[in-house]
Amino acid sequence: MRGILKGLFQSKISINQIKEIERKLIQQLTDYDENFEITNKKMISEISNIYFSFEPKGISILREVRDKEAYRKLQRLPRHILNINGIEFYNTKRKIFENIPCSFSNYQLTFILHENPKIFHKIFDINNIRLRDLIIKTVNTVNPDKEVVEKILNLYSSEEIEKLDLENCFEIEFDSNKYYTILDLENGDYIGVDRKGKIYYLNHDAEIRVKEIFENLSEFLKNYNGNLNELEKFNDI
Repeated sequence: MRGILKGLFQSKISINQIKEIERKLIQQLTDYDENFEITNKKMISEISNIYFSFEPKGISILREVRDKEAYRKLQRLPRHILNINGIEFYNTKRKIFENIPCSFSNYQLTFILHENPKIFHKIFDINNIRLRDLIIKTVNTVNPDKEVVEKILNLYSSEEIEKLDLENCFEIEFDSNKYYTILDLENGDYIGVDRKGKIYYLNHDAEIRVKEIFENLSEFLKNYNGNLNELEKFNDI
C-alpha cells in the first residue's frame, strides 16, 4: 500500500521505475531474441538518468558504464537501433492495454515513446506489460547530432577528432539550454559543448548539473591527454 500511495503522489516517473520497466521487457523480449538476456546479464551498463524529450515526445534514457572493456567492444559494432512495436502497457484509467513503441540500442533500453512522459507511471501500470504481434525493426543510424557538433567545433585535425566520441554524441536539454556530448566518462557523466562552442562538465547526480570548464575546445584539448579517468578532476574546478 505504501508503494502505491508513493506512486500516486510522485510527480515524475523515477529512474528506479524505468529500471523495473527495462527488467520486465528484457524478460519477455528474450523469448524473441536471446541477445536481450545475454547482453543484459553481462551488466555492461545500467540506467543512470532519464530526460523527457519533446521531438519526439518520450523518455530518453542515459546509461552508466559498468564494464568498460565490454562497452568498448559494443562501440566497435555497427551502430543500429531496434525500434519495437507490440509492447503493450495496461492503462489504468482506460482499463485497456495500449501499444507503447520502445527503442533499444545494443539490446539495452534507450527510449520510450509517449506524449506524456513525465506522468507515464500515473497512466500505466508498469508491472502489467505484455507483448502482442511484435514487430522489431533494425535501423542502421546516421547520428544527426554528430553533424551539429562537427559544425560547432569546426574540426580539421584527425588527431582532435580521435580524442572525442562524436559517433555516439547526443543532445541534452537542461534549463532550456542545449548541450551536445563529446565524451562519455563511463560513470554517468559527460563532457559536452553548447552551440557557442563552450565546454561543460555534465554531472548526472550533482547539485550543479552543468558546469562550464573551458572557453573552447582548443583549451580543453590542451588539458586532456586521452585519459577519461582524469577528466573527473574538472568537475571540482
